[in-house]
Formats: sequence, C-alpha cells, structure tokens
Amino acid sequence: MYYGIGLHIYSSGTAIYFASYETVKETLRRLTGSDTTGPLTHMLAGGTCGVVSWLLIFPVDLIKSTMQSQVLKPKGAKTFTSSLQCLRDIHSRLGLAGLYRGISVSLIRAFPIHGLNFVVYEWARAHICRLAGRPE
Repeated sequence: MYYGIGLHIYSSGTAIYFASYETVKETLRRLTGSDTTGPLTHMLAGGTCGVVSWLLIFPVDLIKSTMQSQVLKPKGAKTFTSSLQCLRDIHSRLGLAGLYRGISVSLIRAFPIHGLNFVVYEWARAHICRLAGRPE
C-alpha cells in the first residue's frame, strides 16, 4: 500500500507546491499594489504553482509511478529492484527527454485544476476565519 512512498517524500512536491503558490500570490499582490488578494490572483497563483510543481517533480513522479506499477506483478516478473535502476533504464532507453515523457497531459490539466483548487481553498479559509471571528 505504501510502495513508492519514499520517492514521494523525497520529491518534496508539497513544499514546492505551497512555496511557489505563496511566492506567486505575494508577487501578484505587490504588483497590483493591493493589501489583499482576490479570486483572480488565487487562480493565477494556483495555476502557476501547479505547472511549476509538475515541471520540477515530474521525473521523480514518473519513476515512482513506474515502480508502483510493478506491485501487482509476480515476484519474478518485476523489472526493477530499485528506483535508481528504474531511472537508469529510462535514461538509457529514452534519454533525458524520457524523464518528461507524458508531461504535456499533466501540464494541460495542471493550470485549471490547481488554480480552482486555490480559489476554493482561499474562499474556505476566509469563510472559516470570519466564522471564528479571526482576521483573514
């Protein structure tokens, strides 16, 4: 059930994701000269952070997914015994571009999905803060 979790943790995807979101959101806030941010800023920052995250972590995610796809294979049929072996195989067969094979689909869906994700997140956070009587 947790096969490949080490690669997931190693990729630091969540740290990249939230750091890039906050950085873009703050940059857009400063560029507009506003004290607050709105849904358009959240959409742009969220979409950008989704794209940036995928660009940085895609190779690790590809290796993780490839390793995880072996879980249901019989013991003798497994192709790779380590993540490093998987990386070397992909690189030797497909070159550096092989580590980004399939990224276009992830990037096409990344901007709208992550943009909407943060619009909803910021709306819910602000609503909860108002209900709790705390400043946003």
